[in-house]
This record gives sequence, C-alpha cells and structure tokens, in this order.
Amino acid sequence: MRVDSLFYRLAYRSGTPRWDSTQPRPELTELAKGRAPGRALDLGCGTGSDVLYLAGLGWDATGVDFAPRAIATARSRAAASGSPASFTVGDVTRLRQAGVGGQFDLVIDIGCYHAIPASRRDAYRDEVAAATRPGGDLYLAGVTNPPATWRLLGARGLSARDLRRRFGPDFELADQQTAGQIGRAGTIVFYHLVRRRPGVADAAGDITAASASTGPGSERPAQRLRASCGTSAMPS
Repeated sequence: MRVDSLFYRLAYRSGTPRWDSTQPRPELTELAKGRAPGRALDLGCGTGSDVLYLAGLGWDATGVDFAPRAIATARSRAAASGSPASFTVGDVTRLRQAGVGGQFDLVIDIGCYHAIPASRRDAYRDEVAAATRPGGDLYLAGVTNPPATWRLLGARGLSARDLRRRFGPDFELADQQTAGQIGRAGTIVFYHLVRRRPGVADAAGDITAASASTGPGSERPAQRLRASCGTSAMPS
C-alpha cells in the first residue's frame, strides 16, 4: 500500500480530518449556478458533501475515494437524507478497476491531483480522460508548491506546465486562476479544462489557453477557493 493511501485511511479512522467538511465547497456552489444537471464525478470525495450537494440539484452524482471509512460515512449520509448520490471505494488512478465508468459531463478534483505522486499522474490522466465525455468539463484546484510535510507523502503540487505536458492531447485549458496565498500551503490555483472532441487538437498537440471560459458553469470561482482550499486536501 502506498504511503499516501495509508495516511488517508488512518486519518479517517481517527475521526473526521480537518480538510473534510459537512458543507459543499464554496467554489462548487459557484460552478453549479445556472448549470443544467448531468453526470458528475468527484475525485477524492471524502465524506461526500460535494456529491450530496450536486445530487440535491438533480445531478447523477458519483464520488470516489480510496479511504473506506470516508466512503462508509458518505453512504450513511446519503441513506439518511434519501439522496440518490453514489459512492465508490477506489483509487482515482484506477477508476475503471474500481467500476467507475461511463462518460461524465462534469469532473471535479478539489485537492486530490496535487497530492498524487508523479509516478501515478499519467495513470490519473488516462482514467480521467476516459471518464470525461467530449466537451465535458474538468475542474482542478490545489496548491502549487506543497510544503515539505506534504511532499513526504508524495505530493507534487499543481501547475500549468504539468497539465500541458500530461493532459494536452486530451484536454484544452479554458481558464486558469490564482486565488492567493494560504499560509504554508502555498499558492492556491484553479484550472478549468475541457475534454477535446475526437479529432480536435491544436497544431502542437498541446493544451492551449482559451481567451475566456466557455460553456455553462464557467463562472470564475477563484475568489471562493481561498475559503475552502486553505484547510483542505493535505496535512500541514
């Protein structure tokens, strides 16, 4: 078992980690405004607040996390509230192995990818590309330069350079924002990527930054990230 996986499992066994919340993240509520429901996938969903929120808006919402205790709590919350949200124990770098398949209109990752070791990031990209429908949206939020304690668990941060190199053939960068500095967690960043349609790519086969966000739900949520990402995703 990877060190990061063991850490998260133990963290949820000990109670509710400080990065988890019983409320949906403010940036997600901003993204969902005025957007027609579809299929949504939350990567690293924890105890499921964001998934439950989307399901309450009419989305066919699924959450995946590799901490069994977190998923057990999420399922209990869904059952108690009568929510149709679904939850799966699984590694986000092995979604199909966990039974998470199909085409999602919206994929969110708030504080997951930035903590994934470099050796597993290509696998993450392949799984997420397979799960996102052409024209679908992928929203990534995290920190650029994790502190040393995070790096001991394999965290490598989030950057446009890394996304261009890994995601370019499959996704176009529609928007990127910086939400400011959060203590030792570093700079909070937000990326909106759009799944390329078959046969559509720029001349370099790389991600290109669009001049403006496109499509429904493309509001600029960076101002909301500071409130939630500063205490989320990893230990300090």
